Amino acid sequence: MVTGAADGLGKAIALCYAENGMEVVVSDINTEKGTQVVNEINASGGEASFFKTDVSKEEDVRRLVEFAVETYGRLDGLVNNAGIAALISR
Repeated sequence: MVTGAADGLGKAIALCYAENGMEVVVSDINTEKGTQVVNEINASGGEASFFKTDVSKEEDVRRLVEFAVETYGRLDGLVNNAGIAALISR
């Protein structure tokens, strides 16, 4: 499972995992780009699925983990690539 996988480093990690035979859950807040990554993986013979997740929301993350386990039977690893910007007031 890779969060923040719609583009950039997260996408590169998801593609690399798929190229090496791993089943990948692509997770991001951007459904369109995330689905494009899944389509790219599946078109090249890999196995991937998409789940929209806002990692700043605990319930979204809980549902993401449940989706991964329901879809693939277990969760072997997680790349927590998605970031959350924090505003710090002084």
